[in-house]
Amino acid sequence: MILPADTASAGVGTHAGWALTFHRETGADPGEAPTVLSVSSDHHDGQIEATLPGGLEGGVYTVTVEGLSDADYQAIAQDVAADPPSVMKLHLFWYDTTSSVGAYLANVAGVTSIAGRPSAEDLADRLVAVLTVVSVTRRVGTRHYETVITARERVYERLGRRVVNSVCKESPKSVVEQATREAGVKVDFLDGFTDEGQLPPREGTDLGTAMTNFVRGNTYRKEIGEVGTAVEQSSGRYGRGVLLIRDGMLYVGVRPGPLGGGEPVPLSPRTGLVEVAAAGLAPEQSGTAEQPAAPARRRHTLVLKGRPDLKPGAVVQFDLPPTEKAATTPSVGAAIAGPLLGPLLPSLPGAEFADPRLLYVDSVSHRFGRTTSFVTTVSGVEVETATAEAMYDPPPPAGPEKGETGGARGGDNAVRAARAVQSGVREALSRVHLAEAGEVRLVTSSGDGSADEPPRHTATVWRGLADPDGHPNRLARLPVVRTSPDIRQRVPHVTPFAWGSTGLVVPRYPGTRVLLAHGKGDQDDPVDLGALWESGTGPDAEPGDWWLILPVGVPAEQRGSLADSAKPEPHTGPVTQDLIDADGNRVIEVGELTIRVTRDALASAGTRPARAGDAGSVTIEHADAGSKIVMTADGTVRIQASKIELDAGSDGEISLKAKNVNVSVADSMDVS
Repeated sequence: MILPADTASAGVGTHAGWALTFHRETGADPGEAPTVLSVSSDHHDGQIEATLPGGLEGGVYTVTVEGLSDADYQAIAQDVAADPPSVMKLHLFWYDTTSSVGAYLANVAGVTSIAGRPSAEDLADRLVAVLTVVSVTRRVGTRHYETVITARERVYERLGRRVVNSVCKESPKSVVEQATREAGVKVDFLDGFTDEGQLPPREGTDLGTAMTNFVRGNTYRKEIGEVGTAVEQSSGRYGRGVLLIRDGMLYVGVRPGPLGGGEPVPLSPRTGLVEVAAAGLAPEQSGTAEQPAAPARRRHTLVLKGRPDLKPGAVVQFDLPPTEKAATTPSVGAAIAGPLLGPLLPSLPGAEFADPRLLYVDSVSHRFGRTTSFVTTVSGVEVETATAEAMYDPPPPAGPEKGETGGARGGDNAVRAARAVQSGVREALSRVHLAEAGEVRLVTSSGDGSADEPPRHTATVWRGLADPDGHPNRLARLPVVRTSPDIRQRVPHVTPFAWGSTGLVVPRYPGTRVLLAHGKGDQDDPVDLGALWESGTGPDAEPGDWWLILPVGVPAEQRGSLADSAKPEPHTGPVTQDLIDADGNRVIEVGELTIRVTRDALASAGTRPARAGDAGSVTIEHADAGSKIVMTADGTVRIQASKIELDAGSDGEISLKAKNVNVSVADSMDVS
C-alpha cells in the first residue's frame, strides 16, 4: 500500500513508485472513465520527466518505460479499433516514509520494507496530472526495448479545438463555461467575477458592458486566454497568473491564497528539502518617482527528495540559507547516506526555521528514474504572506506587457526557454504599432511647413489611453493619458478627397478624440483616420439620419490649441446643422448663407471664397449674369437682375399685399 496523504506530505520515503493509467477519450470528464491499461513500477523500470504548467500551458511530460509488452504497446499506440486510450493519468508516490530518527537509521541500513502495492484508491490520492498522449514510440534501450510516451495536459489539448461558429455570450464567465463544456473540461471559478459573471469595473474607468464573443476560427485556449487577460486587467492582479491547470481541472480567477486553501506547506530536511538556491530576481518593472514600481521579487529554487504533492499555485515555507545566494551545504549524515538515497537527518522540533520565508510556487518539475532516483525541483517567487494582496503584483507603471495572456512568469529551464521565444515574438510584434486612440491638442490649418512649423492640415496628438481594464470597447471609453503623454506632432488626417489644393477640409478642434493608424506599423508614422465620440457623448439621433453639426462661437484662442494643463470640455453652445432624415427631409441651419453660381469667376484651387456683402443674409447670386436675390438680416428681400419674369400660368394668380406699393418706371409700363 501507499502511505496516507497526510503522512506522505509530512515526510518522504526510501522506495518511490510510479503508475500510469490509460483511459479512452470520451470528450467528457475522464474522472470516472474505466481504466483500459495500467503500467507501474511494480513490473517495469521507467524514467519520468514531468514539468507541471504554471498557467494555461501544456507542461512537459516524457515517460520512458522499459520492457513494455507488445500487447500493452499496441493497446496504447496501435489500438485495432483506431481508438487508442489517449488519456493518461500520472501518479507518483512513496511506498514508505521516514518520520523519525529510528526510521532514518533504518533507511540508511536499507532494512525498510515495502508495505504493499498501490490500490486504485491509493492512486486517486497520488494523482500528479491528467494528460493527453501526443506520441508513443519505441526504441532499443540498454537492457530492454523502451517505450517513450510524450504527453501534455489534457485540459490544454482539449482547449486547442477551434470555434466553428461565432457566438455572442452575455459575460466573460459564460465564455469560459461554454468553452470548457464543449471541450469536456472541468472548470472552477475563483475571485474576479461578479455574481452575473461580469468583470467588476476598475476605479477611474467607465464600465463597458458589451457582449463577449466566440470568434470563429479561434481556439478555445485563445478565448479563455483573453478572458484571463481581462481578469488581470480588471482586478489589477498581475504576475502569478489567473489561469491554472491542476489535476485535470482548469481554475480561472484570482486565487485568494494557495490554490485549494490551507496553510503554507513547510519544507525542511525532515520533509525532503535538500537544497535551497537563490535564483536571482524576477524581472524588474520600470517606474518613476511619481509612479514607483513594486520591488522586484526574489526567486528561489528548492531541490527536494520527491514531493509529488507539491504543485504550481501552492505556497511553501522554507528556511533561507545564511548566504542567500549559495546553495545550502548538505549535512554530514546526508553526505554519507546520499541525499537522494535517504532523507536528511530530521532537525530538532522548533529549530528548523531560523529565517523562514514563503515561496509562491510557479513551477514544479519531477525527475524519476533508475539512475536518477526521485527528485522534485520547485521554483517560485518570495512573498510576504499567503494572500492575494501579497502573492500578486500591482499593475506595472509602464502598463501590462502586450500579448500576455494571464499566465504565471515562472517555470523550469525548458519552460522558460519556450517563454523566452514567446517573449521575443511578442517583442517583435509589439514593434508593430496598431490602431490607437488619441486626443488632438494643436491644429495647424495653414502654412507650407518648415523645420520649425508644421504643415497645414496636420495636428499634434496625445496618443494613448489608460491601461486596459478588462472590459470591451476601450478606444471610445478609456480616458486619454494626460500625465507624461505620448506626444505626436505633424500628424496628417484622412479626408474623403485630397488632391493638391483641392479636397474636403473637415474641422479638427483641440480636444477631439481621433483614431490613429501607423504606416507599416511604425510608431513614428501615425495618421489620423477620423474622429471618435467618447463613450456616452454625441447627439441623440434617429435611425437613418445624416446629420452634420458644427460648433459656433468657440473662443478664438481654443480653436487652434489647448494648454498642456487644460482638459477639454465638450462644446455646449450654438451650432450649425445640416440634417437629412430617413424620410428624405432636409433641414439646414446656418448663421449666413451664400450660394454663388459662376463659370467665368471660379476661384483657383485653395482660394477661400468670399462671403456676401450683407452680414447674416441669405444670398443667391449668378456672378456672371449679375443677378442676385438677397434676404437681409432686417427682413428685406432684394431681387436684382437684368430681366425678371413672373409667370403664374393661364390659371394662376399673383397676389401682392402691402400698406404701400411704389412702382418706378423709367420708360413704360404695359398692363394687359
